[in-house]
Amino acid sequence: MAFGLVVYCVILGVFSHAGQPALRGIKGILRGERLTLVDSPELPRIGVKILESEAEVYPRLISLIQEMTEAEDSIFVFPNNPEIYFLADRRNPFRFHLMPMAIQNRGDLKIFLNAFESKKPLLLIHNRKDKYNTGATKEILSVIGRKYKLVEKIDDFDIYRRG
Repeated sequence: MAFGLVVYCVILGVFSHAGQPALRGIKGILRGERLTLVDSPELPRIGVKILESEAEVYPRLISLIQEMTEAEDSIFVFPNNPEIYFLADRRNPFRFHLMPMAIQNRGDLKIFLNAFESKKPLLLIHNRKDKYNTGATKEILSVIGRKYKLVEKIDDFDIYRRG
């Protein structure tokens, strides 16, 4: 009986969710909602289909990053969009990608801000609408933002340049 239940769940998962992002939420998944995914030839480093909205935003964002930085420059994308490092072929100067997991208290925030002073990424890219924005995100923007200038807004992303 347990084996039958497992097989049923696998079949249900494959037919109702395979290839679809979890953005639909549990209700959308249960209703069978489908999101349109497209190829993005402007992003040659990926070989998967992405959301239509991302296919418009990401090429603009990646192009701007590559225009404003050299290959050896670092950028900091926060609170959580690690795919941008890969797509732009730029490095993250820190050892983490998910900021809320790395900065969980005031002590972590202080360590991060001290490290930030020594790493000095050329660009900061902040996703304003990311669900992982926290009080630490606001504090980082207020402290670091004084040394960076907002140069562009692309969809939900604010791009700051050191200067």
